[in-house]
Amino acid sequence: MSALLGFGKALRLRRRAEFDLVFREGFTAADGMSKLIVMPHPGGPRLGCVVSRKVGNAVARNRAKRLFREAFRQLAASLPAVDIVAIPGRGGPLSLQHLLKSWPQLVQQALKRKRKARKRGA
Repeated sequence: MSALLGFGKALRLRRRAEFDLVFREGFTAADGMSKLIVMPHPGGPRLGCVVSRKVGNAVARNRAKRLFREAFRQLAASLPAVDIVAIPGRGGPLSLQHLLKSWPQLVQQALKRKRKARKRGA
């Protein structure tokens, strides 16, 4: 449990190939504030952030990444073993409280889409 208090290497997507795999095989769920691409992972939960210049200047992009990391750090113990790529939405300024409330629901929505796709044979 102590490893989940920080945001060490084991909790991050670090290589381009890891991001590409999640983009290719993951399932999405979104609200106005963020979009999550979720893919099951045999280890524990891991997070990767993608924040484009459309979000704003460097200060705004770094703030979005900090909020994503903090939300993940606080939720990691309760999340299933998944890889998550988080992308900020255009629904206004991000808030930690909103992310903490919405991310567990978004992860479940994405996993539900995965189960439906598996039943259809995709």
